[in-house]
Amino acid sequence: MEQVRWSEIDLDFIEGVKNALRRKMNGVGYEEKFQASDFLVRFKEEPLYIYHFDEAYWAEYIFKGDVE
Repeated sequence: MEQVRWSEIDLDFIEGVKNALRRKMNGVGYEEKFQASDFLVRFKEEPLYIYHFDEAYWAEYIFKGDVE
């Protein structure tokens, strides 16, 4: 994936998703699960779609492995 310059708002949202995923996974393996997901690719390609849902939705999406 090419280098992306995220805005401060984007970085806060990404961190919120990671925190929600960490809580959902009791702090175990959440970073690996996050990195293996397509979340950042989708965020880069479709930021308005990503922002349409909250951090908890995306944490659930990643947790369930709903990657495309």
